[in-house]
Amino acid sequence: MKKTLLILIIIIILALIGWIIFISVSNEKTTGRNEISISTDKSSYQPNDNLKLSIVNNSKKETICFSSCYPYYFEVKSKDNNWQEYPYGKCQKADLSEKCIKPNQRRDFEISLDYFTAGLNRIKIPVCLNCSEGDRFKADKNFYSNPFTISGNSHK
Repeated sequence: MKKTLLILIIIIILALIGWIIFISVSNEKTTGRNEISISTDKSSYQPNDNLKLSIVNNSKKETICFSSCYPYYFEVKSKDNNWQEYPYGKCQKADLSEKCIKPNQRRDFEISLDYFTAGLNRIKIPVCLNCSEGDRFKADKNFYSNPFTISGNSHK
């Protein structure tokens, strides 16, 4: 009886340890929305302005990298209240991971708004998790900036 109880306790302890390890490993691979913050310097722009975009990797363990072809996509809010991506041409070169941001680091970008539509816009950022610069880019997750307005006449 004592041997059976001891074996049962050991099995329960091992199962608990395995479950804890499984949960911690799976949590490392799931970067949440709050772990990557993307923000613009203003909420309203003129068509000829430059938008300053800040990306902060608040993750404790994951490096994020961007596409060498299309590191970001602009989206505009349509009349039917859906986000629609601007049309982009096919990339003419190898799409590699670049401009990586390590955990707890920040990177700033400046984007010209010369060719974007007036209205409510946002920026979609596809990222590769835990890849290295020069690796083939594969978007693991998409993150989004705050919505912002481009006013006035557009060049598009």
